[in-house]
Amino acid sequence: MSKFGNTIGILVPQPGAPGPVSTLSANPPEPLQTKTGPIEKIEMVTDVASDAISLVAPDSAAEGAADAVSLALSLAAMVPGKPGPIPPAHTGSLKLSGGGIGMGFDGGFVDRGRGSGSGRASKKPKGRANEKKECKTCKNGSSKGKPVNPVLGIKILPQETDFTLDSLLPLVWRRSYYSDQYGNGWLGQGWSLPFSMRLERTADGFLYIDEQGREIQLPDADGFDDGGEGEEDDGVFAVGADEEDADPYGLAGCWFDPSEQIFFGRVSDGLYQIAAPDGSAKLYFSAVAGHSLYPLVAILDRNGNHTRIVYGDNGLPQEVIDAAGRRVTLNFVSIRLDEAADDFDPASEDGVFRGEDGNLYVNRLGAASLAGREMVRYHYDGRGDLTAVYGRGGKKLRGFAYRNHIMIEHSQPEGLVSRYRYDTYDTGGKVLCNTTNTGEEWTFDYREDHTLVTDVLGRCETFGFDGNYELSYYIDAEGNRSDTERDDDGWITGQTDPLGRETRYGYNRYGQLESTDYPDGSCDEM
Repeated sequence: MSKFGNTIGILVPQPGAPGPVSTLSANPPEPLQTKTGPIEKIEMVTDVASDAISLVAPDSAAEGAADAVSLALSLAAMVPGKPGPIPPAHTGSLKLSGGGIGMGFDGGFVDRGRGSGSGRASKKPKGRANEKKECKTCKNGSSKGKPVNPVLGIKILPQETDFTLDSLLPLVWRRSYYSDQYGNGWLGQGWSLPFSMRLERTADGFLYIDEQGREIQLPDADGFDDGGEGEEDDGVFAVGADEEDADPYGLAGCWFDPSEQIFFGRVSDGLYQIAAPDGSAKLYFSAVAGHSLYPLVAILDRNGNHTRIVYGDNGLPQEVIDAAGRRVTLNFVSIRLDEAADDFDPASEDGVFRGEDGNLYVNRLGAASLAGREMVRYHYDGRGDLTAVYGRGGKKLRGFAYRNHIMIEHSQPEGLVSRYRYDTYDTGGKVLCNTTNTGEEWTFDYREDHTLVTDVLGRCETFGFDGNYELSYYIDAEGNRSDTERDDDGWITGQTDPLGRETRYGYNRYGQLESTDYPDGSCDEM
């Protein structure tokens, strides 16, 4: 958990007035072809999402025009900052549980559990009373170089926007890369898009895999009696809101996670939601083709404006329908894997399948189009790694190189080239050195509770961190030290600047800022 954002962290620009939408913009997608033939759409997923949306959004166009929309499932504007609306009335609390390491989703094929079964077993003990929910570190919390997270040691590219469609609920097509995650398969290992968030059923609940590849344990929303009372623990269960004004966002009966600032609950059979406490955003997840994987099927704001994702029967998305009704067609391509390389075993790759020609393939997103016009196009190598991004008009925007699926270089045409050297070239590897074609260089020395970062001029900075790998202190190249204190949920409770001036922050039980005590003795109460 970090002051820079919570588990979802979808931050989109404030929308302008929606532009005119041509009647030809709802371009029907071409049937998805794979080596085994055309893929049909799953109307079940669309129907489930549509039914749920119709319940929460009977007619909200006027309200949406008056209220600017932000999918801000983040407290970046609140810590420190202003408090959001108080969540609905809560009585009782229960423990969030789940378990294990995320399976990942590559190429749309899910082969580790189907249907509504229990899913994979949790690696955590089943006893809940004494468990402590692990605080998940925000991977974008600290950065150095071009950029590298000096606390986690991972290469990150947190926000690379390929295109934006303005509407009451803007569609921002933004890529993110984290070297420690497998990704969801749309763009290859390490990459994710805003629509790649997903739930995976486990033996005792769910795992929520967010856009950073972090795995958040969630309870079994199907197995709880709304009338029950639970023990006081890490998660809070919302019950007792029997009037509309007491539960304005429809979150009664949902679990609340104070570390991540999210509510989780079941909307209807097979449909689940993750929501912001202030109702600014809801994410709907539904099973595809009977799998234990629940991909994102819809994003809603508090006014009912929504974006929908339609899937094929192999789990691959076929189109994204934005809040203005425009259809972004997704064209997946089958990448033939290089079976000749000595250091590459294509048969072991996630999502691999054998085509009718006997060769091995993986599916990747080749392009996203609107009304027959390519908005962005992606190119891959023989190992299924993303090597180039092309914008509208075919202009190359970005280039990438990899070793064992780990990014070792990214570049801009006739511009910056940044290279990376790791201790090991796998998802557990840490960046040791970052250099650029302009002569910049950063070396990273990882210690037990801090990291030393030295630039090409020999200037050294220190990034200290706690047991949750959250930044706890920083010492700049001139020796000035700043300290940060956090509570058990990861929220910042105190900050001390290099002059020793201390600022304290207080929160309510829902993680919302209530008070700020300044070094001069003044206090702001929300």
